[in-house]
Amino acid sequence: MGILETLLGGNNQQLVRQLANTVGLDESSVNQVVNQLMPVISKSLRQNMGQSSGLSSLVNSLGNYQQYVEQPEKLAEPVAIDEGNAVLGEVFGSKDVSRQVASKVAENTNVDSSLVKQLLPMAATIVMGSLSQKVSATSQLDGSGANSNNMTDMLVSFLDADDDGDISDDLMNLARKFF
Repeated sequence: MGILETLLGGNNQQLVRQLANTVGLDESSVNQVVNQLMPVISKSLRQNMGQSSGLSSLVNSLGNYQQYVEQPEKLAEPVAIDEGNAVLGEVFGSKDVSRQVASKVAENTNVDSSLVKQLLPMAATIVMGSLSQKVSATSQLDGSGANSNNMTDMLVSFLDADDDGDISDDLMNLARKFF
C-alpha cells in the first residue's frame, strides 16, 4: 500500500477531518492539498534516504510521531507544528523550498497559500507518524528490531505504491501531479 492510500484511506479520514478543522477548510480541499503535498514530501524523503546520513537521520527522528496518527487532535498543538517544520527543514533543506512547494500547491488547488503553509508541517508530521507506525508494526511482527537493512527495506516498501520494489517510478508518477 502506498503512502497516499495509507494516509488518506478509511481509518485515516479522521486525520483529514482534523486538518480541515484546524485550518478552516472543507475536507475536499484538504484532500486536494494533501494529495499535492505527499508526493513532494515522499520524494524528498527518498532523496534524503539516499544520502549517507539520511537514513540514520530519518530513523532517529521517527521518535514519537506515531502519536499524531493515533490521536489526530494533537496535530493542532504547537509542538506538532514545530516537529513538522523540523522534518521539512531536514527533507527540503530550506524554508524557501517549503514556501515554493506551498505556493505551487496553492496555485494547483486554488487554496490560499497561507492555508497550504499551515498544512505543510502537519502533513510532514503525518508522514513521519505513518512511518513510525509502520516501523513499530514491522518490528513487533517480525521481532527483528529496527536495524538499518530492515528499515531501508521497510521504508522502500512503504513508499512503493505499485509494489514493484522500485519507488522511483511511483515518486515520479506522484510528482507529476505536483509539477
